[in-house]
Amino acid sequence: MKPLICVAVTGRDTEQTITRVRGLSSPDLIEIRFDYSMEPIDPSRVRDATETPLIATNRPAYQGGLSKEAEEGRLGALYEACEAGFEYADVELAAPDAGDAVKHVHDAGSRCILSHHDFEVTPTLEELNRLHARAKFMSADVVKLVGTANCYGDNMVYLAYLSGKPGNVSFGMGLHGVPSRVLSPLMGGAFTYASTGEGEESAPGQLTLQKMREIYEIMGVGR
Repeated sequence: MKPLICVAVTGRDTEQTITRVRGLSSPDLIEIRFDYSMEPIDPSRVRDATETPLIATNRPAYQGGLSKEAEEGRLGALYEACEAGFEYADVELAAPDAGDAVKHVHDAGSRCILSHHDFEVTPTLEELNRLHARAKFMSADVVKLVGTANCYGDNMVYLAYLSGKPGNVSFGMGLHGVPSRVLSPLMGGAFTYASTGEGEESAPGQLTLQKMREIYEIMGVGR
């Protein structure tokens, strides 16, 4: 099974975003981090720049992102991206209007990723399963559950979750979480994440697309 890699693009404006998207070497998916922009990103122009499936993310500060917009405007950027043809939108499970947001995304013809991030610890397997059930009850197409690995043993929690709930996304952030980032798509995960290059990471412990591919090639599961 070839592991799928989603590359997170953190452009400051439309032009830089498009340049980075076009500079990628055949990623499986591309996540556009609207919350990293210094001015509005035109989702239609980004959509026209690539045929690779796109994920729209506009992460708020309460889930580790940079967006300081009010919820209506923040989520509105996701809806606009869906209407422009983005295949996915990532909505925070903790968002006050998460349920309505899922409906808006679906009405626009896109799939919804409901996500939860813990920047301090790794949740227990029971906690991950409870979050999963809540997200599926809200009609999530993909559930993304990410925590922080404080030791290498924490990786087993995410991999255990994916073995029981394949088709979703889960791994640990930070240096200790690198094993689950690499192994998660081989254990049932829908895909894993990588950065466009060194210094352009959107989360702690994120490896570059090139490094991820090198690792998978060594493991014998690359292209």
